[in-house]
Amino acid sequence: MHENEKTRQRALRRLLCPEEISNKILAQTSKSDAANIAVPDVLIWSILETYVDIRRSMPLWAAQGKRFKEQSKLWAEARTKYGFVMPKSQAEKFLEDESRSLDASTKFSY
Repeated sequence: MHENEKTRQRALRRLLCPEEISNKILAQTSKSDAANIAVPDVLIWSILETYVDIRRSMPLWAAQGKRFKEQSKLWAEARTKYGFVMPKSQAEKFLEDESRSLDASTKFSY
């Protein structure tokens, strides 16, 4: 391969694959030079990063699903044929535990 072509390809790889990413791909593939990174290496790295991100996000998605299910019941209870009617006591059920008032969370029973 001509030297100008090699330089152009290295510049193109750097443009498409920032140094931080290429370093992660090199660590994953055990390759020693970013110039040796190929499309399959980028694809494998991308798939693995997506997998890690999904695994990390699953607990959040589960909590959001649980909250949606619980709040759907509250909305159904507030629905009337004229719209929604929701007293303050029912609206407060939407609050997350950490969002409840300080007064409510510090009440002691003797």
